[in-house]
Amino acid sequence: MSQTLANGIPGARLEVLKDASHLSYIEQPQAFSQVVRSFIGNL
Repeated sequence: MSQTLANGIPGARLEVLKDASHLSYIEQPQAFSQVVRSFIGNL
């Protein structure tokens, strides 16, 4: 479902953090931050 949403939103991209759940920002804060910063940097 996530990929379907990303495909339908212009400029969106789907990133999956390995071994993370819905609380990826708590479980893997560095990886989450890196993905967010990369996304923002490409806007």
